[in-house]
Order: sequence, then structure tokens, then C-alpha cells
Amino acid sequence: GIEIPEAGVDYYLEKDVPHGEIMLVRYDSELTGEVRTCHVYLPPQYASEPARRFPVLYLMHGAGEDETGWATQGMMANIMDNLIAAGECEPMIIVCERGTAVLADSKPAEGFNLFNFDAFERVMVEETVPVFDARLRTIADRDHRAICGLSLGGFQSYTIGLNHPDL
Repeated sequence: GIEIPEAGVDYYLEKDVPHGEIMLVRYDSELTGEVRTCHVYLPPQYASEPARRFPVLYLMHGAGEDETGWATQGMMANIMDNLIAAGECEPMIIVCERGTAVLADSKPAEGFNLFNFDAFERVMVEETVPVFDARLRTIADRDHRAICGLSLGGFQSYTIGLNHPDL
């Protein structure tokens, strides 16, 4: 990708504000039999306020992308740092998970169906959310947890969110 600056638009640029961090978090998935890697944004307050707990957003990528997209090309850290510093956004943890999964005990599917993400939904609900609630200082309830995404990630978010309103 290339970046073409737009006159007067700077919300995604690095500014002189407190900065959070993006870290890689790996976890063993029993469902897939593999190690899954997520990119996680921690707001500046995560380090400076060690007793504080934070809401968490699961931010899904679009088709043709992966868990790295928001952290790299999407400028997630700069955008969040700037919004938080301006008081326009509550400090939160953001988890970017790879939006695909194949269950370890399943046979390879004949033909690829981009819109069948039953295995991924199970990974999110049964593993990803519990892993991050256990490892990070999230506020682990439905009122402080959200999911959204771009394109295919939006469809996944819509479906998972409606299927699991308790989360």
C-alpha cells in the first residue's frame, strides 16, 4: 500500500501525545491445534495506571487482510493515541485477531466459502475472549466489550455479536 496525504487531515499521523503500544500476543488454540497470534493495542494509561481495567474492542479485518492490517496499514495506534489525547475516545484495549480458523478435528473443506466462519466464531467465543479477559486488565462484561470490523470483518462482527449478546 501507499499513503497519499490528504490536505488538512492528520488524525492518523504520529503527534506529540502520550503513546500506547501494540504488542503481539500468542496463545495456544485447542480448537485449531495451532498457535494464534493477535495484534493488541494497549492505551497509554495501561502502563501508567496499573490498577485500572479497560474496555476491550475486538477489531476485525476485511477479506484479503489478516490480523496485522489495523496495526500497520490502518495506523490504529496513532489514531487511538490521538483520539484519547483529545478526549474524543475512552482508553481501551483493542484486539486484532485473524478472521479465519480451521478446527483441528475437521477435514479440509471442498471448495472455499468465505462466508462460513463457524470455526472462527467458536475460536472467538470459546478461546479469544476468555484468553484476553484472563491475560489483560479488561472489564470482562458485555457492557465493556465490543466487536466491529471492516467489510468481511463487519459481517463477522454482526453475526458473532447477534449470536452472542451475552458477551
